[in-house]
Amino acid sequence: MEFGTTVGFILAGILCTGLVSIVGEQGMLDGWWRLPFLVTIPLGIIALWIRTRLDEAPGLLGGVGTQ
Repeated sequence: MEFGTTVGFILAGILCTGLVSIVGEQGMLDGWWRLPFLVTIPLGIIALWIRTRLDEAPGLLGGVGTQ
């Protein structure tokens, strides 16, 4: 498993466990379950921004248009 995936699972577990301990199970049912999904919006925008600024790997560029 990749390092980023492992870190993501750990951070998601910490966020959800912390949220349940703060608002309780009833709070989660009342709508606080949305918070972890809302936290991913800025992370997704940052990831997209980084991805659009990276150059393609040279090994992948050689196969473009050969099919």
